[in-house]
Amino acid sequence: MQLSQASLQPKHENDTLGRNTSATESINITLLRSLRNQSARLTLVYQGKTTEFTPGPHVLMIGRSQDCDIVLKDRHSSRKHARVVYRKGKFVLIDQSTNGSFISMNGLAEICLVEQDQLLLVGSGVIGLGRSTSGEQDQLVHFTCHYAPQIDNPSK
Repeated sequence: MQLSQASLQPKHENDTLGRNTSATESINITLLRSLRNQSARLTLVYQGKTTEFTPGPHVLMIGRSQDCDIVLKDRHSSRKHARVVYRKGKFVLIDQSTNGSFISMNGLAEICLVEQDQLLLVGSGVIGLGRSTSGEQDQLVHFTCHYAPQIDNPSK
């Protein structure tokens, strides 16, 4: 299929005041709100201790260092092994180690991240920091993502 040059040009329309508006300026407010779902939360459990992570500009650090949010007791993990951020409505795990982070989500095959690789966390699963998720179970971080649906408020 061959596209003409005209079909590649952006569409321009005039609004009621004669201003030029393009299709890229139109945005669905429901979609925009879903990108910033403030009721979302990520629950992480390591050795019986639960940590809740909620949307915001902060970063959740995982590693052996005492200043991490989740302090690991595993020599295979780095001092600042991985971090979790909330980006565009989703929780993202970012590996910062040389030994890697191993993630198994929703019963699927294990995924390995190394040196700044990133993975979108969905559903629930386990994270092995510096070791496979099939290794020692007491060294795994269990996680569950909770995304509540957004409801438009017609009064706003």
